[in-house]
Amino acid sequence: MFVTDAWLEEQGEDAPLLRAIAQGFPDEGPVAVAVSGGGDSLSALHLAQRLGRVANRLVFAVTVDHGLRAASREEAEGVAAFCRRIGVAHETLTWREPAHDKNLQDQARRARYGLMAEWAQVQGIRHLILGHTSEDQAETFLMQVARGAGVDGLSSMGIVADRYGVTLLRPLLGHSRDDLRRYLMRHDIDWVDDPTNDDETYQRVRVRKAQPSLSALGLTSGAIGQTVSALQSAKSALDYYTNVEIEKWVKQDVGDVLIPRDLSQLVPFEIERRIWLRTLKWVGNAGYGPRQSAFEGMLRTVAFGQRATLHGCLMTSEAGQVRVSREPSAVVAHERPAGQVWDGRWIVEGPFAATHHIAALGESGLLSCPNWRETGRKRTSLLASPAVWEGNNLVAAPLAGVESGWTVRFATNL
Repeated sequence: MFVTDAWLEEQGEDAPLLRAIAQGFPDEGPVAVAVSGGGDSLSALHLAQRLGRVANRLVFAVTVDHGLRAASREEAEGVAAFCRRIGVAHETLTWREPAHDKNLQDQARRARYGLMAEWAQVQGIRHLILGHTSEDQAETFLMQVARGAGVDGLSSMGIVADRYGVTLLRPLLGHSRDDLRRYLMRHDIDWVDDPTNDDETYQRVRVRKAQPSLSALGLTSGAIGQTVSALQSAKSALDYYTNVEIEKWVKQDVGDVLIPRDLSQLVPFEIERRIWLRTLKWVGNAGYGPRQSAFEGMLRTVAFGQRATLHGCLMTSEAGQVRVSREPSAVVAHERPAGQVWDGRWIVEGPFAATHHIAALGESGLLSCPNWRETGRKRTSLLASPAVWEGNNLVAAPLAGVESGWTVRFATNL
């Protein structure tokens, strides 16, 4: 830890929270804090900013304006003003996707994480601090129990998690919301209470309001936290053996993944499931897996050697293997400015000009790559590969044999 016990003792009542944040800081590089304007995230930001000054580390703040409430823009502007006051660089991101009523909070959460992760990667930030508390962890656990979740779901809110190509840090899980609000009051910092936190149409709010009754039965946030910790140990063991079996059986072919069709005969089902889910999330640029019913249907389909699509991925059989490729239609409208990570996992490097952008090669681009067959790569894989464009003109397609001084590499690993 980069701060001394003596320094922490000088911080009085703030010491336990500062110690928690300090233990969550990465060893090097800048760190960002996700800030909504609520008490939890403002506390995390203020604590991180104090430690950043001590350690001479860059601390950034990022807010997502989800547009689901009329006050969301004003709240984001309030966070920006607070950041200017304490000397922290701040960015507001806007969610422009259409909102659907079904499971709206979950949809917004996934969109928020995806936007922040993409922003962080562009900024060269690998670690994102979240202000989740012990109550958040307990609520998530109980919601997952209600859904019949397994080990991964029940242990989903850990202190450290790799998601969306960045490392999410939740250093305050051992502290309560009251701890953080008392901290803000000691420092005369105002926060905003989200009115949806009282809207019982959302499952999380219903679970939150039930917690006092559950605590009376012994299901306290602390007890649930201990159970989550035990489940995370089990998950770590499963992840370890998944990595061992991936090294043994799974191959990468540039952006594609090759999995034995008879994988179910080579490894236990739980390991097979994990290999497939990790592959689908990586190839499909998703921070979460597909629905269980769809996933099981896909496994049955590919077991018979048939073509399948799922989660933005295309599965085709060849020589006893299943090739998992990016589905071309999933990236047809995916465009990024030069220098940004494309489709969550590709970095294109070369002599960029301001007029260049990154998009899928597609059918029209492939027509401009007369020697693509010499690369030995599959046509469908190349259609979904990154290419450099200037307007409608192809500049480079490194994976299809039109390099012109350009290269590609992965931003994330399987």
